[in-house]
Amino acid sequence: MKAATLFSGGEGVGLGMRAAGFSHAGGVEYDEKIAQVARDNGFNVTTTNILECDPRDFERISWLHASPPCPNFSSAKKDAKETELDIALADKVVEFITELLPDFFTLENVYQYRKSKSWKIIATALMKNGYQFNYWHVCMADYGVPQTRKRMIVIARRDGKRPSLPPATHAKNPINGLFGGL
Repeated sequence: MKAATLFSGGEGVGLGMRAAGFSHAGGVEYDEKIAQVARDNGFNVTTTNILECDPRDFERISWLHASPPCPNFSSAKKDAKETELDIALADKVVEFITELLPDFFTLENVYQYRKSKSWKIIATALMKNGYQFNYWHVCMADYGVPQTRKRMIVIARRDGKRPSLPPATHAKNPINGLFGGL
């Protein structure tokens, strides 16, 4: 099965996709230096403005992941406000979902994103296209990511089953040292 990423970054998600047995069909990243990190790690990531992409030019995939920019939703940015660009990026994510209709869609962002118009646009499109979805406030360190910040994690699927959050893979105080326990 094939997977792809939008707002690909260095392809941390791509590594997870591969570990889960998916082949990585490609990704889109705006920043050339960040996209080069992904390419150096063996991923086919195109550097371009996603707003200029036509989802019809992309191959059919089973899993689509998006990590839209989060600065305007972050509590770290004082007086942050959602912009027209944020909404345009959400609309573009919807175009990809609607055109490609992947079996699975995931999204990662700051937790405040759940209150945005951007998220409402994406959530509405998921419902309209027959996805069951859920989201959680997740400490990424519980899944082996070297950071303790919590993120909004969305899992959506089109097979009629309601997604559930997988069990944590790492523990704060592992019973058997760094590599024991969870």
